Formats: sequence, C-alpha cells, structure tokens
Amino acid sequence: VISPKLTVFGVSEVDTEHLVRLVAEGFIGAVGPDPTSQPCVQLTCVAGLPVAASQCSQSLLLDTPLAAEDGFLLPMTVATVAVFTCPLDLPSQFHSLETADGLPSHRRIERHHAHGEEDWSPEGEHLASLRSLLLELARLKVRVVASQRVIHPAVRAMCRHLRILPLERLSARHIGAFLRVTGARALASPCLLEERVLAAHLGRVGALRLRRSTTTERPMVEVLPPHDAPGPPPELSVSAAPVCTILVGAPSDLLMEEVRAAVAAALRVLGQFLRVPLATPGGGCTELLLAHHLSLLLAHHMRRGPRSPSVMSA
Repeated sequence: VISPKLTVFGVSEVDTEHLVRLVAEGFIGAVGPDPTSQPCVQLTCVAGLPVAASQCSQSLLLDTPLAAEDGFLLPMTVATVAVFTCPLDLPSQFHSLETADGLPSHRRIERHHAHGEEDWSPEGEHLASLRSLLLELARLKVRVVASQRVIHPAVRAMCRHLRILPLERLSARHIGAFLRVTGARALASPCLLEERVLAAHLGRVGALRLRRSTTTERPMVEVLPPHDAPGPPPELSVSAAPVCTILVGAPSDLLMEEVRAAVAAALRVLGQFLRVPLATPGGGCTELLLAHHLSLLLAHHMRRGPRSPSVMSA
C-alpha cells in the first residue's frame, strides 16, 4: 500500500521500510482491550522534517494553539480533565460590545441598593455563570479544561488563576482522540450541572507536557494516557483506551501530501482487517477456501444422496 506510491516520488527503500514499521507499531499500540474496536491512530504531518525522522509515540499530540502564559502550567502529572464540545465564550451578539481586554463595555443597567449602586449587563451575567462553572470544576480538582471551540480571554485568565490549563480549538479528529485517551465524556453545554452529573463526565490524563518539533517552532501538547498512573478517584468512572500518534515528515509540501495519503491508506486497510476481514485484500483467505471446499462437498452430497460416506468422513 505504501511502497508503490512513494517510490515514484523518490522516497528511498530504507525510508519506506521505516514508515511501514511506524504504521505497524502505531496500529498495534492503539489496539484496545476489545480487538474488534477501531484503533485510534492519529497522523500528524510536519513539512520540512526528513522522512527518516518520522516517529511513533504511544500518546496523543495536540497541535492546538497554546499561549505562552499557559505553557508555564506544564509539565503536569496525573490530572483530572473536563472536555467541552461547546465554546466557553460569550454569545456572538456580545462580541462587538467588549473592550480590548475581552470585558463587557456596553449595555449596563444601574441598580440602586441601600449600600450603593451596582452595574449589571447580560454579558457580565454570562461571564459570571462561566466563572461559577470554573469554580465548581476547581472544587472537583479539575486541572485541565479542553474545548473544541473558543475559550473567552477572561475565562482563560480565570483558569490560570485557578491553576487550570485551558486548551481551546481542538480539531474534530483531536477531540475524539482526547476523549478516548482520557476516558472523559463530552459536555455539550457550559451550564452548571449537579456535582454528581458533572463528576461522571470527567476524565483523567497520566501527564501533559510540551513537545517541540526539531524543524518548527510551534509547540505541541503531548497527552499521556492514565494507564500507568495511580487509580482514579472513586467518583470518576474512567474507561480510557490507548491512542497512538505517528509523526510523519517530508522535505516538501507536495511529498508531504503523498506520504500522508499513503500512510492513511495503510491505516485504513489495517482497520478494515479487524472489522471486516473478508472485505480486506488478503484477509480471510483460509475462511474463504474452507467455505468453498465445504460448498463443493455439500453439492456433491446432494447429487449422490443424503447418506454419502464421503461427506460423513469429511
């Protein structure tokens, strides 16, 4: 699957064999307790990295943007995580009403009390509910908040104040792998839930650390599975599964796309071999030959009668 495509573009036989070993290593390492389930192998490509420098990691690599002030929270050991598929942000109609610091600036209503005046705004009310959510997560000892969408600057600042690492804009393929490796369940709303319900959605990581590519300055967050970590708290029902990341390099963007397509095709073939082996080229040959042989014996038996000794002996 890999060799015919890459040979045309001048990839050496040694580099091709290296990619084949990485694909096999990553696929086997991602097979979970249920061998019929689809292994999760993430493919991360870096143009400018030599093919020979490609490597396989028994962890998840996230290329999500990470602010410098958030990087000071890493590395991080065993930690509880909360994952959101919704934005932890203000509704879109409020974005034009913010200051440069991301704080509400208009639509304030003055309320007069005996102790003085108090300002209220719908934007501030929404931010207050997000702060309440963060305080509850901090009380549950959550140290990582990940979102598939955007996290508001004020929410990120409060996360740092609470020593919580905010991870935003996780891609669709990364959010599924992150849920798999942590055992968390996605929260689709930022509304504050009951403690019992909220705790049931939390997951765990073994460690998080920054990892920098040798050719690019963009850091990646490496998420290690919690398998080797101490047991989870009794209120967490963590069912994490292994995830592997194959970091593939190529000297040019054109070759990078070819390498990506070849490796992805090889991973698809291996995945089909577990799920539907009879539909995979070269898979299930023994079963097909045996079924064909029994069909011939049955047809011969029907022609000769129901008491054929040859079929009984077979």
